[in-house]
Amino acid sequence: MKPNALKFYDGPSEIDGAPIVGVISGLVRPTSNRKTGDLFQTWIMPRDVKPNDAVKTGEDVSVCGDCILRPTLHRHKPIEDWPCYVKTFQGPRSVWEATRELPVATVADIVNAPNREAGIRFGAWGDPTAIPILPWMVLIWAMRARLKRSKAGYSHQWRTCDPAWSGHVMASVHSPAEREQAKGRGFRTFRIIGSASEVGQGEILCPNTTHGVQCLDCGLCDGSNPRPTMTGAMVDGRKDIAIVVHR
Repeated sequence: MKPNALKFYDGPSEIDGAPIVGVISGLVRPTSNRKTGDLFQTWIMPRDVKPNDAVKTGEDVSVCGDCILRPTLHRHKPIEDWPCYVKTFQGPRSVWEATRELPVATVADIVNAPNREAGIRFGAWGDPTAIPILPWMVLIWAMRARLKRSKAGYSHQWRTCDPAWSGHVMASVHSPAEREQAKGRGFRTFRIIGSASEVGQGEILCPNTTHGVQCLDCGLCDGSNPRPTMTGAMVDGRKDIAIVVHR
């Protein structure tokens, strides 16, 4: 039987050097995530600590970096008011436990694993830039025959990560000022807002929230992919994305 998940990275975090792993899942059974649709899911997790324990001890910093949504930053609030929507005791813990003892997959393993075509999501939990970009590119190359064009990814590490990530993920920002800073580094942005009235110039609300479009069919959160204009300038003319905070 083909595995539903494979480990594609086991090494130091680009954020703090702690041991982390990268796992891709949904290779056989599609995700049940109704927002994303059928995207292969990737997980960036501490190697030696369960994700649901890491968010309590602060060891999630190795994979979440300076994300302002990290649970340890909100312990003074009731748990229902913690802003990170990922339930680490569910999907992340299950994937971590299922793949903990697995070795890193070979390129041949990755090539032969998927049994269908799908898009890909960079970071169902964890920041993709915590893993060096090269293992990601090897993963994408090995999966190329099974990958649809749709991809989605987000990073809070846009200030410090390899600028090459701007072509693959959106900068997660939380204010107009951060948005401008991220765009200055070449990123398109994904901004969490309090209400729809806060959508700024050059932004649109996430099509999933306005029209029920799944990430699989949308493809807007795939980073910045500039193309030449009539003047010769390289521009990605697509809108940035905003989403009203999850309650």
